[in-house]
Amino acid sequence: SRDLPMPPHFRRRDIVEETLVCVGSPNLLSGRTITRRNAGHVPFIVMASRPDIFPRWLSETRWPTPATISSVQRTYMAIRAAIAGLGALVVPEVLIVEEIRSGLLVPVSPVTMASGWRYALFFDPDRARYNPAMTIFGEWIGGEIGQEGSVPSSPSPTRPDEDGGR
Repeated sequence: SRDLPMPPHFRRRDIVEETLVCVGSPNLLSGRTITRRNAGHVPFIVMASRPDIFPRWLSETRWPTPATISSVQRTYMAIRAAIAGLGALVVPEVLIVEEIRSGLLVPVSPVTMASGWRYALFFDPDRARYNPAMTIFGEWIGGEIGQEGSVPSSPSPTRPDEDGGR
């Protein structure tokens, strides 16, 4: 969790590393991609709930600051704004898989970037031992996102750079 400390005895099952992608509605750029040349002219949507994402994206891609940036409070609202064609959005790919599959959003840049965050399931091992649903859920969610395995017994940090890159 980014915001809540987990009890020290809780265990973690890593689900997926977070990868950032830049997407927009299919009509946003009429099939073109965003490049360093045109990035300053493309409207962007930023998520106030994840203020770290967009500045880092600009810094690492060396794109110019866009002339138009709209800030949206919640990730869900930012995704809906991108679908509506209000601008490009840099967002964790795992949150928009269905929107890309269905064609509501398309990648508008070939650039992808690891955010350094991961999604994980935290659980109390004492309760999981007596509740098989926890293990079944962990295996199911890992399979849905594309990773296999059972609930591990590793300790908890969620940033790879804080736990030796595990």
